[in-house]
Amino acid sequence: MKRQSIQWKPSTRTSNNTSFFVKFLAYQYSKKQNCSERGFTLVELLVSLFIGLFVISLAFFGSVLNRQIFVQDKARSDITQTLRLPLDTLGNDIKQAGEGIGTSDPNFPVVLLTSNPTRLTIRRQLLPTSIPVCRDIVAGTNDPVVVLDNNGGDPLIGCEIGAISDTDTNGWPDAWDEIQKFRDFRLTKGNTVRAFIYNGNGEGDFFDYQNEKTFAADDTEISDPIASAGLVEYTTLDANSATWTNNYLADSSSRIYLLEERRYQLDASTNTLQLVTDDSEDLSITNNIGVLEVEIVVEQDGTEHTCTVLPPVVPEDCDPVLTNTYSWSQIKAIDVMLQVVADSPAALALQTNCPDPDDCEALQLRRRFVPRNVFNF
Repeated sequence: MKRQSIQWKPSTRTSNNTSFFVKFLAYQYSKKQNCSERGFTLVELLVSLFIGLFVISLAFFGSVLNRQIFVQDKARSDITQTLRLPLDTLGNDIKQAGEGIGTSDPNFPVVLLTSNPTRLTIRRQLLPTSIPVCRDIVAGTNDPVVVLDNNGGDPLIGCEIGAISDTDTNGWPDAWDEIQKFRDFRLTKGNTVRAFIYNGNGEGDFFDYQNEKTFAADDTEISDPIASAGLVEYTTLDANSATWTNNYLADSSSRIYLLEERRYQLDASTNTLQLVTDDSEDLSITNNIGVLEVEIVVEQDGTEHTCTVLPPVVPEDCDPVLTNTYSWSQIKAIDVMLQVVADSPAALALQTNCPDPDDCEALQLRRRFVPRNVFNF
């Protein structure tokens, strides 16, 4: 018996699931086409624009702020560099004020300060010795500076001629050692140096010390004191006919020194800080300086006094007013302030920090210095 097989015919009808899936894809495609044709809404554009502008603004202002900070930092650095060098130079001189002068006279005019304009003068001794004035000198005259005087056989202490001999064969009497030190220093400096005569009361005069001269009792000059030893009556320092502004007594209070004087001042016409050495050599330390301010702190009886003029000319030069006589040994500190000119490039960069350009801390550098030699008193 033959078995009968059954064959299945594929159905030509699409299932419900397949039909739904195709319709869904067609719908999504149709929706996408409609959206692409429609574009962004106005609200979407405005929001996007606002966010973009906000981000750009933040970046711009951040860049501007960073540049402003950089410019101001550079300006501060430039100001510091401009002011540091002159302050360092000035500070070194202040620390050496009074060097070599010793402690015998606290009234010696080592530090001088004037105002309007501000000038700070600092002195130190070049040669560690001094010689006495052996005959009185009267103010307003051209009296000679006598440094050795036999005084008719009754010389003052320190003014003795002594035994004139030249055992070391240097052409100069052996007993005149102190004057020889002056002479040797003068010769090494080109025959003429600046000397200072001091009266012991805080007053003195500078003069051009050019030579030494020896005289007999009849005022005849002796060219060779060694060969004419028995005739020597007195010896002078040639002061080039200087006219004296003070009296100088031959009582051991008046003496002669070889000093270096350094004065700091501001040339307002060029805004240049100047260093004047021995009243002749001018050196421009730095430019663009608008203000030089110096205050000296003096301590008396445990009270600090701030002085703008020293020695004081009127009581108001120190605040509070000094209660005792001033001496340079009372100086506790010297405060110096420099300020750059308000229209310099660095100052203009910091202009927003300066309500008063003539007194602006951002444009200033202050230092305090102490003359070390006051500790010897």
